[in-house]
Amino acid sequence: MESPVTFRRTVRESDPEAVREIVKSTGFFDAVPTEIECAVSDVRDTLEQGEEKSGSWYLFLERDGKTLGFASYGGPVECTDRLFYMYWIAVHGDTRGKGYGKLLMREILGDIKARGARKVVLQTSGREQYVPTRMFYLACGFKQEAEIADYYQAGDSCCFFGIDF
Repeated sequence: MESPVTFRRTVRESDPEAVREIVKSTGFFDAVPTEIECAVSDVRDTLEQGEEKSGSWYLFLERDGKTLGFASYGGPVECTDRLFYMYWIAVHGDTRGKGYGKLLMREILGDIKARGARKVVLQTSGREQYVPTRMFYLACGFKQEAEIADYYQAGDSCCFFGIDF
């Protein structure tokens, strides 16, 4: 029997490489060469600057000390009425389909709501490969609110999703 999964909110020195491995394992973040490095850079910034200065909080999903997934989010976004933003959510490719993404999302949304959020926004690619990702967000209660054509690169739109509290 597998041991239970746990959540960790503090960023550790080993997290940039764990994030790199997770993001790379998904097979999704490869359309633009810098996508994987962007995720790694974001967690490094939080590690070096702290949550307050970097503007990002992290949540890591673990089992037996191994990081299986992570998410980052922040807010409130400047010049908004309690709008928060979800930057990243990913689980290791080897663990997909086990409900870990939903566990992360539930925990994140609970934390964001407890911080006084009115709304959470996230964005993702409009490419065909991302249909399961967009369906995941819809299943978690988000609504697609906008799409901008050719956002990431020619032929790759950006879909914005939001959820209200």
